[in-house]
Amino acid sequence: MKIPICVACDEHQAKYVPVLLNSVVKNTDADIRVTVLSRGISEADREAIRRVADSRFVDMTEVSYGNPKLLKHTTVSTMDRLFIPDIVEYDKVIYLDVDTIVDADIAELYAVDTSDKGLAAKTSSMRGYRTTAEICERQPRAVEMLRAAQIKPDSQSFNAGVLVMDLDKLWKNDFTDITTGYVERFGINDQIAISLYANGDFVEIPVAWNVFVRQEDPEEKKLYHWAGPYKPWDAEEVPFADVWKKYIPRST
Repeated sequence: MKIPICVACDEHQAKYVPVLLNSVVKNTDADIRVTVLSRGISEADREAIRRVADSRFVDMTEVSYGNPKLLKHTTVSTMDRLFIPDIVEYDKVIYLDVDTIVDADIAELYAVDTSDKGLAAKTSSMRGYRTTAEICERQPRAVEMLRAAQIKPDSQSFNAGVLVMDLDKLWKNDFTDITTGYVERFGINDQIAISLYANGDFVEIPVAWNVFVRQEDPEEKKLYHWAGPYKPWDAEEVPFADVWKKYIPRST
């Protein structure tokens, strides 16, 4: 069974990709095929990634998004996921942020179906992020954005750091054109652009498959996500840093 995985990184994040991919490979019998959307990463980093998993690299350096309002702990490489349906050569893919670790068989997540708009993700439960309207309200042109996307008042939001993506559905629904259009028009980040595209139309994945370290502690944890500024490679006291460290490849 082939399972396509997609990650996006720049030269600062590339050294953490082998750890993520090693966690995927060590917990499944599936044939993992990786697409790395990269910006300025070295040949040494490419080789380190290839040693862990069969990987293809797509250079995104020349792609510009203007001056979007990014979160402080992210870089422009996070925006590159908007091009996945136009780049990745599979029908379905799992997108993973670099600051995640998979501690179970990724085949279970890959088996999740998607919505008509081609997405499955974890519903946002944090106050201020529960609906698309809430994540937009801090933007300078919030009212205009919500009207342009015809956002429903109760449209649920989700975290875009772990996505199951049906690329055929996304391509047919003009995902890339719509999301990059919102970025160009409103100067927003990819998380908001994807939420505007979905307008609440996504399949919810179990919490266990996107556990926010420091924010929640469910009994079952299959994928750890260090969303926010505190990363497991920066400090010993970050919760579950030991889980991240156990997947560091010996040659990395």
